[in-house]
This record gives sequence, C-alpha cells and structure tokens, in this order.
Amino acid sequence: MIKLIGEQINALRKFFGLNQAEFGAKIGLKGSSVSNYEVGRVSVPDSVILSICREYGCDETWLRTGEGEMFRPRNHREQVVDYLSRLLRDPSADFQLRLIELISEIPPEFWPLLEEKARSILFPDGDVKT
Repeated sequence: MIKLIGEQINALRKFFGLNQAEFGAKIGLKGSSVSNYEVGRVSVPDSVILSICREYGCDETWLRTGEGEMFRPRNHREQVVDYLSRLLRDPSADFQLRLIELISEIPPEFWPLLEEKARSILFPDGDVKT
C-alpha cells in the first residue's frame, strides 16, 4: 500500500513536470520527504494526502488506490475556487489579481459583451467550448 501511493505521487509529480523539491514546496514538504514517499520508505500521512489532492487537484481515491482517474471532474465553481486559491498564494500573480478586481467592477449589463470578447480571444477559430 505504501509503495502504491508512492507510485501515484511520482506519476502526479511527473504529470506536472516538477522535481521532488518543487512538488514538495507547494505543500510544505522537503524534496527528501517526497522521495521517501515515492520509494515507499515511509507511509504518507493523511494530512499530506489531503494537501496533495487540494494543491494538485487529483482524486483522493486514485492517489490512495490507483483506481479511477487521476483528476476528478470539477464543476465551474470548484475550478474558480481552485484558481483563486492558487492566485492568492502566488506572489507573482499581481496582474491576475488586478484583472479580477477590475472584472468585479463591471456592471451586469456588460457581462454578455465581456463573455463574447473573452471567447473570441480564447477561441479565435470559433471552436467555442462551454
């Protein structure tokens, strides 16, 4: 069981292209701790599992057992909360936070126009996703 979780942590870390130190830093761990978890040298505490799931958005069942998908589907609200949570912890996210502040000041009657403009920027070929 310890080895399986370690393999899952390794797969998740590689998915994000992070080394052990980078992966651990995002959840308050040293790279050596991540290494110990990955090789199954020590068991992974529940608090670390929950931190990994919260920070990296992976599915807890997948992380613990290898069953299911690496990432659980998230609804729009969860995606926004996750994004804002990451922004608030990122000291280099000043522009993004200023932009969100500006967006919060837009009157409701301009929201359809803003959505149309954003979609034209994101999907210039008209391949609009909802």
